[in-house]
Amino acid sequence: TATRPRGRHIIDLIYSGGKLRSIVCPEAKNKMLCLSYDYLLDLKTTGEIFRPAIGIGLHTLLSNTNYLPGIELPVSYLSGGVYLTLTGNVLFRLNKKNNIGVLAGIPVAGFVYRPDFDINGKTLTRSALVGKGKLFSIRLEYSYKLRGKLSLIAAWDYNYFTFDEPRPVTILQNGLSVG
Repeated sequence: TATRPRGRHIIDLIYSGGKLRSIVCPEAKNKMLCLSYDYLLDLKTTGEIFRPAIGIGLHTLLSNTNYLPGIELPVSYLSGGVYLTLTGNVLFRLNKKNNIGVLAGIPVAGFVYRPDFDINGKTLTRSALVGKGKLFSIRLEYSYKLRGKLSLIAAWDYNYFTFDEPRPVTILQNGLSVG
């Protein structure tokens, strides 16, 4: 039996694109890329059914929005956020082949970039620390072990980002994936 805790790496890459609802332009087009990396240390337990872990993560968001899709030379606005998170994971082993897991992250520190629109010929840009932008992410997952290290996984992801400055914006991602 090893006396040191075992570590796990969890990497998620999410891309989404489409139209978004905006007061500025109801037909605004958006492309979003999220990359999350979490490193978890398994906590020591007495049984094999319940396996908790805690660690840190780096969660990023990059969003490109075109508020004027009808013009020939679109003007795009790039927004982004980087968060250092405290991440927890609980894995419930139903039997040798079936597992259910929950992964949740809350921000400890972060950096948000959100440009302002052109005002009087100048573009204003500001950044805000985690108190001005918030993140919450959770992942529920079911896995079925096929053989060795190969598993079939179905997961539901929920990511919530909100920025207060320089302009308020809220982004909600809700998705189901199978792989």
